[in-house]
Formats: sequence, structure tokens, C-alpha cells
Amino acid sequence: MRHLASLFAAAAMAAVATADCTDVQLFHSYSDPGQLSGYLVVDSGITSGPSQWLITNGGQLRQQSNIYTAGEEFPARTGTLAWLTEPCRGDFVLRTQVKPVDNDGWGIVFRATSRPGGFDGYRLFFSAEDHPGAWLHRCQDGVWTELAYNPNPGITLGDWQEVELRAQGQVMELNVNGQYVFEALDDQFVEGNLGLLCWAMNPIEWDNLLVSPPLLAGSDPYADAVLQAEIQPGNNGNSASDPAMMVGAPDNLYTSMGGQCAENPGPAFAVFDMGPDSEAILDGPGADLEVIEIGSSSGGVDENYLVQVGDGPDGPWTTLGTGVGSSTFDLSVIGRCSARYIRLEDLSTATCNSATPGSDIDALVALHPGPEGVVLPPVATLAVVDDALRLSWSPVGCTQSYMVERLISDTPYPGVWEVVVSTTDTQLDLGPVPYGPDALGIYRVRSVVD
Repeated sequence: MRHLASLFAAAAMAAVATADCTDVQLFHSYSDPGQLSGYLVVDSGITSGPSQWLITNGGQLRQQSNIYTAGEEFPARTGTLAWLTEPCRGDFVLRTQVKPVDNDGWGIVFRATSRPGGFDGYRLFFSAEDHPGAWLHRCQDGVWTELAYNPNPGITLGDWQEVELRAQGQVMELNVNGQYVFEALDDQFVEGNLGLLCWAMNPIEWDNLLVSPPLLAGSDPYADAVLQAEIQPGNNGNSASDPAMMVGAPDNLYTSMGGQCAENPGPAFAVFDMGPDSEAILDGPGADLEVIEIGSSSGGVDENYLVQVGDGPDGPWTTLGTGVGSSTFDLSVIGRCSARYIRLEDLSTATCNSATPGSDIDALVALHPGPEGVVLPPVATLAVVDDALRLSWSPVGCTQSYMVERLISDTPYPGVWEVVVSTTDTQLDLGPVPYGPDALGIYRVRSVVD
């Protein structure tokens, strides 16, 4: 029996707190300029404004305005914030590649709430100038509190590096390029929104932002191997025929599969393994798989292909759908809970006479990656109905039942949980609203797969 949990706070004093945060996966590859719609940009800086957030031709998120406010004292520096518009987060693991070229300030705001001129929440801040190092601060009502500091976090200007930020309970940990930087303990803010911060940075680039629940944090969202491939020459030869270019994170390096061209000796296809360690694409809210095809967003041609999923590297294969250019696919349309093996077949005839014939595949990305056999958590809400508490949650495909638990001790983290009920329903009446100073209750709902 395997579970993934969603946590929700209930009933304090004479009010009920409803959690708006979810534990679903969030991933931005920045392959499409339309991904800017996933952000709400708020500029606090005045000098050199407004900010300039854009998707580059190489598929990165770039901010290239030197926006700041003259006279701002450290640590009260905000510049511009690109808030993620997806649901907010409580516990999470965030990974991203970042290339700071300028030496001023940048970072990540999390468990935060925007307010005029700033925010309340936590801020991870990097600088290579007047306050060099990595800093973790808490900002509340304009008051800044230092929680952690490392003068040498291992960031190199002008180079790509990986930043990992973990927030679980009161523990917050930073790693850079796989090396531990610092840890802090604080429980003032337990959930809130995420944002990318730039202060006087001209420029800085971000790529492959991945935010996941802690229980899924070890999952790799990219295809790990090409198991079989028939890459075809097209009509005049193929200068991008290496199948390895389709493995790993989106990087604007691609394989031209060859299309359905007159001179091809056979069909052009490839079979992918999403993870030799039983990693898979999980069925979650909305789309589950993104195929990144280098097309019109990079000045080329959007080309079409067939996507199939299988139980093994040799099939049998079930058609998931067809894509044109970079496209997304939903496992629920074919009733699948997960998929580890993916087969792509090139259907294009648009570029048969070019040096890069057929669909140009950069990467396969699991938008909800995780171990095979695990299902994502339900999204739950807590409401007052006729002066009583009602916990309800969204149905989750491939789930046999749901387990509702209540936190009865919060030390040591993650605490001791008491089973309230195991049920196939999608709501539970918890009784009258509790009042008083000891009334706070925390519940979680788990999807159960036998």
C-alpha cells in the first residue's frame, strides 16, 4: 500500500483556516514564450525600470533590466519579482539551473504573500558585490531577520549552476551544485507563493525550474535513455541524427528524427525509458507529459509526431495522441495511472529536403514524475457547513480508497498522525467547529493504492 499526503490546517479560535496550497508537481522548461503567462511580474524598483522578463531563443527565462531603487539598504532589496501563478506551496523541494552574469542580487522568495512594495515570507538572496554570499531572511511587516548566511555558496558568475532549496516543516536547506550550503529552522510562515527575484541584475537567466513535494523530490522528470531508435536520413541526409540529444533536460540540442520522407528506408521512431530506477510519468491534474520539439518558437517549423505508451520497452503500445511542435499529453485520456516507456514516431513531411529532416526532438519531460505505482495526492479543502467542519477532496484516478489522518503531536517533525477513517468517499464531516486556544487541528488526506 503506497500513499502520498496532502496537509490541511483546520479550526483555530473562532475561525477556520482553509489551506489553498497543493502538493502537485510544477515544472517550467521555458521552451515556449507562452510560459511567461505562468508568472505575475511585480516591479518594486524605480531606477532602470520596468523589468524585462522574456524567453530567449535558447529556451531560458531571462531578466535583463538593471532595475532597483537607489538608496535601498541591505537586506531590504526587491527590484523585480516574477511570482508563479500556480498554486502556492507549503513543503517543497525546488531545483533550478541559473546563470547570473551581473554581480548584484538575485534569489527566490517562498512561503510568501505579496504586499505593496514588498512581501511577507522568506527570501533566499545571492550577491557577489557589496554583501557577497548566500543569505536567508524572513521579512514580516517590513522587518528583516537573518536566518542563515554563507559567504561562499559556490556560485560562479557567467556559468550555469544548479540551486536546490528544500522547505519541509520548519527546516529550510540550501544546496548549490550538489554541495550543502546552509540550513535554518523557522516556523513563522508555513505556506505561501513562490517567486524569482532580481535586484540590479543585467542579465540573469533561469532554466528548468522544477518544484515538487518532498516525497517526490528524488524523481527525475526527464527521459533517461533511448532504448531503440530508427533515425532516418530524409531526402538529402541528416546532420542531427544522434539519439542521445533527446535524453536529459531541455537544452536546445535536438535529434532530427527524419520524418515520413520519400527517401527514408523505413519509419522514423524512438523508444524512451523515463527512468531505469522505476521512475515514471504519473497521472496528475491536467497534462502529464511534455514533448519539446524545436519549432516555430525557435524560428523553425512546428512538426507533427505520434506519442504512444507501453508496459515494456517492446510494447504493446497504446496511442496517447499526436503533437505538433512542443505539445503536452494527459494520461487520463487513456485511463493510465503511470507510464515509464514512451514511443515517438515522426509523422512530418514538412522538412524532408532540409539538413534536419522531420521532427526535431529536444526532450521528454514528465510534468508529474514519480515512482511507478505511486499516485499523486488529492487536492483537499476545509469548509464550515452549518457550523460544522467538512473536509472534502478531489477524486484521484487509480485510487482504491482515501485515508484521513489527524496530527496529534507535531514534535519531532513530521509528527504523530492518528487515522480518522479509511473511506472511498470524497468528503468527511468532522463535527462542530472547535473553539478556544487549543482548537487548532491539522488533517491530511492520502490516496491509497493497494
